[in-house]
Amino acid sequence: MTPDPLAALPADTSHALPLHLLTEPAYSAWVDAQPPVSQRWLQRAGFRAERGKWQVIPDATGTPAMVCVGLGRTLPGAHDLCWLAAGLGDRLPAGDYRIAESPGDPLSDPLLQNVALGWAIGGYRFARYRPALAQTQIARLQMPAVADRRWLEAAVASQQLARDLINTPANDLGPEELASAAVEIAARFGGTAEIIAGAQLEQQFPLIAMVGKGSPRAPRLIDLRFARPGAPRVTLVGKGVCFDSGGLDIKAAAGMLLMKKDMGGAACALATAQMLRMRDIEIVLRV
Repeated sequence: MTPDPLAALPADTSHALPLHLLTEPAYSAWVDAQPPVSQRWLQRAGFRAERGKWQVIPDATGTPAMVCVGLGRTLPGAHDLCWLAAGLGDRLPAGDYRIAESPGDPLSDPLLQNVALGWAIGGYRFARYRPALAQTQIARLQMPAVADRRWLEAAVASQQLARDLINTPANDLGPEELASAAVEIAARFGGTAEIIAGAQLEQQFPLIAMVGKGSPRAPRLIDLRFARPGAPRVTLVGKGVCFDSGGLDIKAAAGMLLMKKDMGGAACALATAQMLRMRDIEIVLRV
């Protein structure tokens, strides 16, 4: 996990390359206003501002001068724009970028926020077993002035938590380790944690106890609560089956490859709880 969830979104960058996000109709007028060298480069590259396509454009000396990003025939919605930006943050050459003013289809404040969110998500690296990954240079985007930094920090840190939990192999993330992660979240945000195991689990939740009997790593049920007197009640439930390689292999090999993600529901529930608490949402929360 990146130590700083917003490492890919610095508040200010020097010598940042302008990033032009353009729909196909806006691209036609934009390219006509560019220097001849840029026009020739884009023409020879066959660039047409199709959705998801991007092109680094050099100046007359061959030095990168800007990046043109295609948005397709119409301006994408917030969800699509977030995913498009995630691909940019992951694939553009390492360096600093800033969103340039786009003629024709200017991005609204919420859309700019989703660009920043997607970019930060694209900068995620699972570095638990390869610490050097956390030190690699990444593409960074200057934080849009209209972006809500607190919201972005909560959203990005929480999705990183979910991805770290899901990406950790089962030999390092069993029921005990998942429960420990939950207890840590409760402690950080003033909640309470009850871990139900052993005879109590067999009595209250016999099916959970039965599923886990085939493993030497004892099953348990995690119950987190965050009080807020008088606020609306919200309960999140996530499947937290930490895959064990023992027992009968009744799935095809291709299906077994992803079984370590069978606790993804619990990971997402915990990450959502973290985000809600980081944003101090007025609810009584149980996970």
